[in-house]
Amino acid sequence: MKRLLLSMLLTIPCAYALFAQGVLDQPVSAEFWEVSLEEALYRLGDEHNLRLSFSNDILPPKIITAKFEQRTVGSALGQLLQDTPLRIKELGGQIVIFLPVDLEFTINGILVDGGTGERLIGANIFDNKSGKGTVTNEYGYFSITLPAGPVALDFSYVGYGTLSSDFYLMEDKRLDQQLRSDLQLQPVEVVGHKPRLDPKMIQQGGATQLNMEQLEQLPALAGESDLVRALQLLPGVQSGTDGLDGLHVRGGSNGQNLIMIDGVPVYNISHAAGLFSVFNTNAVKSAQLYKSGFPARFGGRLSSVLDIRTRDGNNQHYEAEASLGLLSGRMTLEGPIQKGKSSFIVSGRRSLIGWYLQPLTESIRSEEDRQSLVDYDFYDINAKLNFTLSERDDLYFSFYTGKDAYRNRTIALDTLFAQDTSVSEPAPFLSSRSALEEMTWGNTVTSMRWTHLFGDQLFASLTASYSGLDVGITYERGDSLTNVRSGSVTDRYISIGRYFSQIDDFGARLDFDYRPSPVQSFRFGLFATRHQFEPGLLSLELVEKSDTLRQPQMQARAISANEFGGYLENIWQVSPEFKVNAGLHLAAFQVDGRTYSSLQPRLIANWSINTRLQLNGYLSKMTQFVHLLSNSTLGLPNDLWVPSTASVKPEQSWQFGLSSTWQFREGWQLTGDLYTK
Repeated sequence: MKRLLLSMLLTIPCAYALFAQGVLDQPVSAEFWEVSLEEALYRLGDEHNLRLSFSNDILPPKIITAKFEQRTVGSALGQLLQDTPLRIKELGGQIVIFLPVDLEFTINGILVDGGTGERLIGANIFDNKSGKGTVTNEYGYFSITLPAGPVALDFSYVGYGTLSSDFYLMEDKRLDQQLRSDLQLQPVEVVGHKPRLDPKMIQQGGATQLNMEQLEQLPALAGESDLVRALQLLPGVQSGTDGLDGLHVRGGSNGQNLIMIDGVPVYNISHAAGLFSVFNTNAVKSAQLYKSGFPARFGGRLSSVLDIRTRDGNNQHYEAEASLGLLSGRMTLEGPIQKGKSSFIVSGRRSLIGWYLQPLTESIRSEEDRQSLVDYDFYDINAKLNFTLSERDDLYFSFYTGKDAYRNRTIALDTLFAQDTSVSEPAPFLSSRSALEEMTWGNTVTSMRWTHLFGDQLFASLTASYSGLDVGITYERGDSLTNVRSGSVTDRYISIGRYFSQIDDFGARLDFDYRPSPVQSFRFGLFATRHQFEPGLLSLELVEKSDTLRQPQMQARAISANEFGGYLENIWQVSPEFKVNAGLHLAAFQVDGRTYSSLQPRLIANWSINTRLQLNGYLSKMTQFVHLLSNSTLGLPNDLWVPSTASVKPEQSWQFGLSSTWQFREGWQLTGDLYTK
């Protein structure tokens, strides 16, 4: 009895020491050879009577090969869970393996067309596990921060097949993806689930993305598809006189639209007095029109913003395309400079109107005993180079130039007879009338852009740009009366007019796109532009009979101005159904010793009531520092751009509105908009 009591007394301290030691401090021995993490944990628990608690869903697909002897449980589990985001904790005699709820990692990358390497703008990225998503920016870049653990990403874009990528997220990840054109039907798996909001329905206030493939299918004048004419079909957008004169958005004039090619403003968008636009659809990748709800990154005009991005060129193989229509011919050449790393594209368009116009006018005026030459032509050239310098750096060179030339020359000869007092017969006189009209106008837009990815959430773009407009008009008219017998000129009148206008803009811009979380992102930046305006008129008149010479009169004054400012946008996904874009745009304009400044608040709210119905609200203040003076409704090149001056203030506008989008059945959509401006 005494011996049993003594044994019990000796056992109690040992049991207490073992309990005090803790489960994680117990020694274990095990050996694993190319087994999954799940199997290794089960075997470790079974062989040593350990109570391990975990969910199979949080385990990464890791293969274990390990051997340890007389290691503590904590050390053994630490080796098995090495390079994973999983943590362990002892609770009530059992070991819990868990994934920290506050542990997040960032996935970023570039989304491109798998066939050409073109970057996809506005593509959707959605995680089916967390229900969070994002879209690519104008350079195809995306960034999304998600909880550690399994993710199931869907990459989708209109006209392309959806790409799915399932993996275990346990560190920041670079994920560049390629989408393929959806030309073939893929196997479909039908799975029941709660309907989620289609990200393609989410729009920003009055923004409209133009589908370039559908544009080619719209009815076109003489087979010439035109981007501006397609935009004129939208509600709230009108053309000018007889379908000409560019864009008039919600009562605004043609000069109140901010129209950009690769982020650089262009002043004249019309060929043939508005019959065609300057945008060659073969070179355009995307076009987005904002009629209202302007994001803070845009400014400088009152009525609308048209953001046009040109194609980067195929970086996989060479392609050439040519087409010939009734009114113009087009040709495009593109291909890689270094396959997969750099590419080029050159696209040109030239009109054929002169081929019809010259013989037609010659035929008509020859019947009127007049010699005539009427000619009109225009051309466009788009070119772009892009280079992938590294995984985080890209360099772009973009160029556009276009020009119109019109010429009308007429000579009319008539024989007149007048009574001369010195002779008995009427004297013959030769009457000569001549007229010459020449007009040339054109734009040049060029930019150099460097983009860089800082870390995994901050994308930056630095741009240097030039935009120029040149307009020149010549008018000459002459009348003379010559005595046929004596050869003397009895009367002559000559009128000469010269008109020119020139704009040169040199700009620099720095933009940032910061995406710290899936529900919130920030866009901010700075910009500066040096404007040079040179409008003028030179006229000369000579009347020979009276020996009167009117001196040339020049009415021109070069005006220089500086425009600079910055902006900040906060895009906040308050809930899966409610999204807000709030921002400020600050701009200043220095001219003639005076500085105009403007603080412009912007607010856009999107509420998706369900998968088919969406409501939008917006508030925008806009300021315009340059003005278009027009003496006609045809959008002729003699329209004059002038800046605000010390005596002419900038234009300002406020716009409030509510809009709705109802997709009441597949392929059908009804929109409504109520606004005040």
